[in-house]
Amino acid sequence: MSRGTPRRLALSLAVLAALLGRGAQAAEKISLEDKVRTAFLYNFTKYVRWPDSGAGGDFRISVIGRSGVGAALEELSRSKQVDGRRIRVAVLDSAQDLGPAHILFIACSERERLREILRKARGKPILTVGGCAKMAEQGAAVNFVILEGKMRFEINRSAVERAKLEMNSELLKLAILVEEENDAAP
Repeated sequence: MSRGTPRRLALSLAVLAALLGRGAQAAEKISLEDKVRTAFLYNFTKYVRWPDSGAGGDFRISVIGRSGVGAALEELSRSKQVDGRRIRVAVLDSAQDLGPAHILFIACSERERLREILRKARGKPILTVGGCAKMAEQGAAVNFVILEGKMRFEINRSAVERAKLEMNSELLKLAILVEEENDAAP
């Protein structure tokens, strides 16, 4: 697992957001928030260890719900890799479409179906990442929040442990740690 510093993570996020901003005309429809979320998702790969980290094959990121994150990830996948592995992006219509994935981004449009989605991912080494308020408290491993005009992220360590993932302590230091609601576990 990479041993990055908080400063290096912040710099990486800034550079990635700038690179994503230079994309093709289709990318112009992607909001700045979605570009920043995409940069965070990519950088999470440097601070999280999956049980199959040493295995070959593609690194898979799935997106469920209405969001520009899928398009931004597609753009990113053309120029970036994860540990020498090609990034494959799948934009899903429903939880039933969830196949093998390392990261699952859940857009705000799926708030009402969050439990169903998390149940589908349960028992699999998938980093579930929510796109709106309270998703980490409701069982997602990570959740994006905007505080004082800045994108931050919350981490639910119980959900991370359930997925059998390991997070670098540097990532945990940057996060807002949250506890899961009593009835939240899928």
